[in-house]
Amino acid sequence: KGGATKATMLRCVSIIGPRNEPVFFRRFLQGEAGGAEDGPELRYHFTCHSALDVLDERNRGSNKTPDMFLGLLCFMEEFQIYAYLTNSQLKILAVLEDAEIVAEEGVVTLMRSIHAAIQRHVMNPFSKLGEPIESPRFAADVARAVAVYNGGDADSAASAAYYSMAEANLGEMFDNFHM
Repeated sequence: KGGATKATMLRCVSIIGPRNEPVFFRRFLQGEAGGAEDGPELRYHFTCHSALDVLDERNRGSNKTPDMFLGLLCFMEEFQIYAYLTNSQLKILAVLEDAEIVAEEGVVTLMRSIHAAIQRHVMNPFSKLGEPIESPRFAADVARAVAVYNGGDADSAASAAYYSMAEANLGEMFDNFHM
């Protein structure tokens, strides 16, 4: 079962590179457990990048933890931001709706699933390392992990994310071909 109750739905996943460059960003609809949401994303970008200051401050301290899951990073507006730091210094941020109780085991499982998706992406010989991740398969893996956390249908969320990202990539290739 997922880690979210109705009040603790995951709203955004952001992956930030070692030099604080955006690598992957996706926010999720209120009504659909794993579907990507269209519309203005500025609020979530701001929330994630503001949380990076807290993450950097925490990492500068002498109490560096060997665990990659850093737990609850901070509260911002009506959100709770959880962080996970990989060995390659990628930062995975999960933005959840603020709630009294969040089952951290579910957040840990979510973060580990996203980290596994990153590892699969990096092991692909056709991946462009050091660039934003635009892989439909990676987007589907993240959507599936979020859907499981939010308690939704993981397969339909993954399919929707895959085809949405593939369609965007094909459209961009078509535009570049006709220039």
